[in-house]
Amino acid sequence: MRELLETATDVVLTADPLVHKLELPAARRCLRQLEAWAAPGRRVHGFANRCLEGGEWLRVLPYRPACRLPAVDFAAVADAAWRGRLPHDVPAVRAALRRAMAPWLRSWLPEGFDSPAARDARQAQARFGGGWLQRLFF
Repeated sequence: MRELLETATDVVLTADPLVHKLELPAARRCLRQLEAWAAPGRRVHGFANRCLEGGEWLRVLPYRPACRLPAVDFAAVADAAWRGRLPHDVPAVRAALRRAMAPWLRSWLPEGFDSPAARDARQAQARFGGGWLQRLFF
């Protein structure tokens, strides 16, 4: 992880409602590395994964969530995996993730990234992550 952190300008930290995991030795070690890495010019984006109604658990997270990913239907996720597909290929999962992540993505990506003209210009270029970001959100 250290090598990745040295070259990164942004890191997304995810946590789920099972906050006891933050007390595990491996999680504590990763959080210490992340704290040492975080400095001016480097950004940590906290994501709350499998976010349920209520959200009292969000107060104990090491970083304030910039994005709350919903708890999606696990049966749909498992079915997608069995079919060799990604969870966001399931229309209901894709819609839920799009609603949750679009505001954060718009704040993180360059202005105008999701405009029709920018989309057309990117079509012929190599796409970030094989195009998954574009297919999922824009």
